[in-house]
Amino acid sequence: MAFILGLTGGIGAGKSTASQFFQAVGLPIVDADAISRRLTAAGGDAMPAVRETFGDAFVTETGAMDRHAMREHVFAEPDALKTLETLLAPYLKAGIQEALNEAAQRSSLVIFDCPLLLETPSWAAWCDATLYISADKAIRTERVLARPGLTPDTVERIMAKQIAPQAALKKVDYVVVNNTTEDDLKAGLVRLLTHLPEGICPRSVIESLDQN
Repeated sequence: MAFILGLTGGIGAGKSTASQFFQAVGLPIVDADAISRRLTAAGGDAMPAVRETFGDAFVTETGAMDRHAMREHVFAEPDALKTLETLLAPYLKAGIQEALNEAAQRSSLVIFDCPLLLETPSWAAWCDATLYISADKAIRTERVLARPGLTPDTVERIMAKQIAPQAALKKVDYVVVNNTTEDDLKAGLVRLLTHLPEGICPRSVIESLDQN
């Protein structure tokens, strides 16, 4: 039976960097966002329902969900976000469970990368433990604004819709703080993996950490 470690963190905290590190050392990753994107890509299982519910204005010429248009819509209309979440929920549940089951056949430790893990108790219940990547708000904001296409107002709205860090810290089992460098973040993740109960982290991963 594989140990499922839920990985989450607010925008700009470094969750994706942590996920990339775990993948690099040989751990299977189940990425909730990637599954969601597949479902709402052209030909995705959820697209007929998206088109029927929201209309052609939220579908690109290629047949994918227009993520920019949908983002603006759900920010402006809170009920629209609930509608979208309800619509996608059964597709996401099935896709994530299938991916977790497949990954569990390959490793004693599986990373479930999910930005809304703590906001979705039914998903958190699939995890044996949860890891929160934490960073100060000013640092997170600076990191996100360095990316193309996001304004300070958009970043602030995204942060406001995510679970508050103080609340998140009360819900998780492990915390790695990422206020400095990527190397410091990786060092914290190494410490986490090497201090998990014996038998959870695959020996091959432990050996690769020792070599690094």
